[in-house]
Amino acid sequence: MKKLLLITFSAAVLVSTGCGSIESRSDGTQSGLYPGVKADLDGPSSAASIVDLPFSFALDTVLLPIDILGSVFKGKDDKPSEPEAAPQP
Repeated sequence: MKKLLLITFSAAVLVSTGCGSIESRSDGTQSGLYPGVKADLDGPSSAASIVDLPFSFALDTVLLPIDILGSVFKGKDDKPSEPEAAPQP
């Protein structure tokens, strides 16, 4: 019975914390490396963001090669590069 209660509580905690890594990538606010950790640290300080921080760090570490490639193609200053203006006739 105690194992079931522990598993249920653990699952509820994990489900209730919105993963900062997934959230920052899905809403387009991703910039630079470790965007989930940045979102957890910059957002309102709460128990959910403290619980989510290690999970965001782990997922951001796994996705680090993709973020590095994205940073290379976007520009060196972590900002999306501006599209080139169309030539004027």
